[in-house]
Amino acid sequence: MFELEWTTWVIIASVFTGVSCLVIVASSILTPVPDKTLSRVDGLIEGGREKSLSRASELLSRVAVSSATKELMRRLMPDDETRRTRMMNRLIRAGYYEPSALGYFMIAKVCLMVAPLTLSILLSWAFPWPWHWTLMVGALLGFVGMLIPDLLLSWTTRNRQRYFRQALPDFVDLAITCVEGGMGLSEAVSQVHSEMRQTHSVLSTELDFVLRDVHLGQTLGQGFHRMSDRTGVDEARALASFVEQSQRFGSEMGSALRELSDMLRFQREQRAEELAQQASVKILVPTLLFIFPTIFVALAGPAALQIQQSFQEVPQEAKPAESAK
Repeated sequence: MFELEWTTWVIIASVFTGVSCLVIVASSILTPVPDKTLSRVDGLIEGGREKSLSRASELLSRVAVSSATKELMRRLMPDDETRRTRMMNRLIRAGYYEPSALGYFMIAKVCLMVAPLTLSILLSWAFPWPWHWTLMVGALLGFVGMLIPDLLLSWTTRNRQRYFRQALPDFVDLAITCVEGGMGLSEAVSQVHSEMRQTHSVLSTELDFVLRDVHLGQTLGQGFHRMSDRTGVDEARALASFVEQSQRFGSEMGSALRELSDMLRFQREQRAEELAQQASVKILVPTLLFIFPTIFVALAGPAALQIQQSFQEVPQEAKPAESAK
C-alpha cells in the first residue's frame, strides 16, 4: 500500500512539473510583453526623427536569428535585473560575449528540461511500457537536463581561468623584455598582443579589449581591471593593481613587472606541485578498482585452483580403504 501511494505521488509530481513547464513556455511566447526600448524607438520614429539605435539593439540586430527566436529569448530573460546581470557575468567569464548568449542559454535550459518529459510521454503512448514509470524517468531526466547547461558553463569557466593563470606569466615576461628595451607600457602591451596571437589566442583577444579601452580614453590599469572582471582571475587583478600603482607613484615599470613575474611564476609552480601531490591520491581509485583485482586474481588464482583440486582428490583416495574393511 505504501509503495502504491509513493508511486502515485511521483506520477502526480511528474505530470504537474511537465504541464507547468509547457504552460510557462507557451504563455511566455503568446503573452505580449511591453519593451520600453522598442517603445521609445517607435515614439521617436512617429515624431519624425530617426536616431541611431542603442548599442544593445544594434548588437542584437547583427545576430542572424529569426524573429520568433528573438521573441522567445525576450520572454525567457529573467525579470530581475540583478539576476540577469549575474548570469550575464557568468557567461562573460566563460567567454561568451554576445548579447544573445543569455537568451540561447535560457532556451537550452528549457529545451533540455521539456524534451525528456515530452519524449517519455510519446514513448509511453507508442510502446506498451508502464506509463507511470516512463513519466517518472522523463521527469528525472528533465531535472538533470535543466542542470546540464549550468554544469557545462562552470566547467568552461574553470578551464578558461586555468588557461589565463598559465598564460599570464608568459605575457608579463614578454612585456618586461619590451619595457627594458625602451618601449612604453602601452606600446609593450600592443607588441605582446600581436606576438601572442598564435600561441595564446584567447589572451590576445582579451588584450585587444584592453587596448580598445585605452584608445577610448581609459588608463591601462583600468583596462586591466576590466579584464580581471571579465575573466575572474586574481592574477589579472594583481596585474592591474601593479600597473596602477606604478603609474601613480612613478616607479620603474621594469622592476615592478619583474616582481610581478616572479610572484606569478611562484604561484604557477605551487599549483603544479599541488596537482602533482593530488595525483598520488587520485590514482588510488583506479588502482583499487581495476589494477589491484587483476593482480590478486593473477597471483592467488593458481593457488586457489590447486587447493580446490586437493579437496576434490581426498574423497577418492579414501574409498579403497573403506572397501577393504
